[in-house]
Amino acid sequence: MSVTGIIIAAVIVGGTGLFIGVFLGVAGKKFAVEVDEREEAITGVLPGNNCGGCGYAGCSGLAAAIVKGEAEIGACPVGGAPVAADRQETVSNQANAAITFTVGLPAGYQNVTYTGTGSANVILPTFANITGRTTYTAKVAAAGVTRPVINLVVDTTVLNIQEESELGSESRKDYTDAYAAAGTGVTTDPATKTSTISGLDGAKIATMLNSGVGKEQLKLMEGTESPGYLWIGITYKSPKVNDAYATGFSYVDKKLDGTQMGTKAGKPNADGIVPTWLNLTTTGGLTKDASGNITAVTGLAGESKFIRTMTWTFANGQTIKEEYHVIREAGTRATP
Repeated sequence: MSVTGIIIAAVIVGGTGLFIGVFLGVAGKKFAVEVDEREEAITGVLPGNNCGGCGYAGCSGLAAAIVKGEAEIGACPVGGAPVAADRQETVSNQANAAITFTVGLPAGYQNVTYTGTGSANVILPTFANITGRTTYTAKVAAAGVTRPVINLVVDTTVLNIQEESELGSESRKDYTDAYAAAGTGVTTDPATKTSTISGLDGAKIATMLNSGVGKEQLKLMEGTESPGYLWIGITYKSPKVNDAYATGFSYVDKKLDGTQMGTKAGKPNADGIVPTWLNLTTTGGLTKDASGNITAVTGLAGESKFIRTMTWTFANGQTIKEEYHVIREAGTRATP
């Protein structure tokens, strides 16, 4: 082959390569897919294992989801907390960058209000009335902020409920058992906050009053400690807030037509419980034989329905108001 042929071949190959290179360069710029530089920065601090343990197709997929706010900053099971910290530093270097994070309830709480503080140029949202896991977004007000620190503490100046109130029946088990034997009792419905007293049978109550525990009840009825009536109990347990039960309570009873029946105020016991009592019969409604045994209950209380509005007061001065319903079914009187 002549020298001229070799030169011509080299020119052709070189020219073709140059053309292809220029074409690919122009096409690359024209058809390039823009990548958020935050994604690249986050991908750079991820481990690069592409294991899929985060639920996304590789580290780049997780980085894109983090930037969009679709994944938490600590979602990488391999990188963990260091990756989350690096991600905050990287994203926050840009003005108006959004830092998305999730705030959950501390252990044992049911709803929480937080107070939050952040480093300079970090604009925080309001953390209030969190009832589960809530996603928030903080904003960086200016470029160049590195590692914005967001400190959250439970705001104890408001009510942070750890336990809801509880509605119960007779607090003394011996009385409960005695009434149960007589077919009388209190059933409670926590959903509607309703207590229903049922099974008021005069003959069975008379039998109960002649038992040991019944005679103890009679002593209370006929003594100076009681207004002279046979009672059955309903208990109310205070909500627990800021790690403590209510320091005080008050309630108002009203008939369904709004007529006020009575009020009471006081302090719950150490377990947050307020015992209350409803009358079934008075001493004047009992008939006794010569030995003092009850032979009949003739003055059994009739049907009654009313609303009890309970106000719980807490150490910080705040209150919780709850509405309860009480139903006492009509009983069957026993005649001598």
